[in-house]
Amino acid sequence: PPPVDSLDDYGQSGDQSGPAEDLPFVPPEDDDMAEAEAEIGPARAPQIIPVVRSFQDVVDLAGVRRDVKLKVHLEEHVSLVRFDASQGLIDLHLLAQAPKEIGNDLRVKLSNWTQKRWMVALAPRPGEPTIGSVQREQAARELEQLKSHPAIVEVLRQLPNAKIVAIKPLPKTRNDDSAAG
Repeated sequence: PPPVDSLDDYGQSGDQSGPAEDLPFVPPEDDDMAEAEAEIGPARAPQIIPVVRSFQDVVDLAGVRRDVKLKVHLEEHVSLVRFDASQGLIDLHLLAQAPKEIGNDLRVKLSNWTQKRWMVALAPRPGEPTIGSVQREQAARELEQLKSHPAIVEVLRQLPNAKIVAIKPLPKTRNDDSAAG
């Protein structure tokens, strides 16, 4: 067949080989798929390797990996002394409730999760406050700020036995462009 200058010309020169849309689509048989999977194994999703840039990322990763025990220990029972993601170094001070093997457990799990070599050392002196204590202090500050809001002051005046027991952010809707929540 002669060369074509555009897709519009394709199939116009009298040849019978028209565009692919003229050909019927034949879906593969289920047996063909089963045979292929038996031969090469089931299709697997590519593994996403997380990037850790901060100690909070480490704690979040423990949560994503559903290692609740490790996550709680990292939030409540260790004091971060040093974190260097580029070197893969973490220095932790263990508080009284922390298990002695947490450093080694964290090193092994973090290395497996990130496919990067990590070293976790135990420091004799505390560093930063625990993540849990920082979060509780922040929640207490937010509660005090909220109690001084005029609407809350009025509600508490009208209902003297009322107590604020939790502060929860409003859920965002998909098309919500406001900064109010």
